[in-house]
Amino acid sequence: AADGAVDDPALTYVLIHDKEGAVAGMASAVSSVLRLPPIPDLAAGPVSREIALPGEDGPRGTVLETLTPVRVEGAGQSWGTVRVGLNQAPVAAALRRLEATLAISGLLIAIVAVGASRWMARRITAPLRRLAEGTEALSKGDTEHRIPIAGARELAELAQVDSDMSGTIDSNELMEL
Repeated sequence: AADGAVDDPALTYVLIHDKEGAVAGMASAVSSVLRLPPIPDLAAGPVSREIALPGEDGPRGTVLETLTPVRVEGAGQSWGTVRVGLNQAPVAAALRRLEATLAISGLLIAIVAVGASRWMARRITAPLRRLAEGTEALSKGDTEHRIPIAGARELAELAQVDSDMSGTIDSNELMEL
């Protein structure tokens, strides 16, 4: 029943144990000499746990193992156990790729946000810079300098007042001559 169950590379093994715990069925990719921890008490239902697979040169890797009791309708006790081991390496690799993608996306969003902020700041402060330049020109006696009337309503009104003041100063100087 378990033959051919290991087509997915993340699926390490599928074992079917009878009620005494002996292996009744096994996926073909699983070594018959694989030593797994004993089956825990499944009276409360299915159990999932992380185990280290033993290998010839040390641990072969970590597996998420799920054990589920097999119940037959009408029987008071479990017939046996289905034991499935899932390799965590493909999931860990997918998580690493996701983390890298999120980090790169976050960096790109931050760069775009900084660029947009700088553009907005320059756009907002440009009328103030023009107004400051006009006021400085007026303070140096340049009554011909006019500030372009543009931008937010308040800034446009301020630019108009400054231009009117320059015009008034210019006409007062002409009257004095």
